[in-house]
Amino acid sequence: MTSLNQARDQQPPALRDIPGWMNPKDLIVIAGLAAAVPPDGLIVEVGSWMGQSTQAWAANTSATVIAIDLWKWMPKEYKGPFGDTVDLKGDPLKQFLAFTAHLPNVVPIQRNSSGGDWPHPPADIVFIDAMHQAPWVAEDVAYWETKVKPGGIICGDDYANMFPAVKEEAAACAERHGVPLETPGHKFWMVRLPG
Repeated sequence: MTSLNQARDQQPPALRDIPGWMNPKDLIVIAGLAAAVPPDGLIVEVGSWMGQSTQAWAANTSATVIAIDLWKWMPKEYKGPFGDTVDLKGDPLKQFLAFTAHLPNVVPIQRNSSGGDWPHPPADIVFIDAMHQAPWVAEDVAYWETKVKPGGIICGDDYANMFPAVKEEAAACAERHGVPLETPGHKFWMVRLPG
């Protein structure tokens, strides 16, 4: 598995510092998973915001990374890392595009986190970091688990007591597929679908 320092060293210095809330342990998990996806593979990230985790996925693979977000929301305040690089009153999509411009394999799609047509091939990995409350988490997991290829991975962020709906839906997804729920990293959850 790629270490955090190795993952950071693979990224252009000028754009390493993307705001976000991801724990470094979870970025390490992402880097390792991304590195295992074949060049012709597909990773889908749902809830990209400024692109912190998008960069961790895309910088560690040559596979396509589809980044999905409405890019209409900004927090009232942001106290995470690199806070001086985000304009909370600015256009979220414009900022995402600037932060990820060095990643040629990122394809942003501005849309809802679930529902509607999906005219793309099944994904090797779908990572969900959108709404963390019921009923939205259940809708996202139910929609996206059908878009993952056999043997692929559906995973997400914020597997924590403060987000009980995330924990519940992650466990339910694993149970539906008859596989164990994996929780590597800090707040990362993962279900490897049967092959």
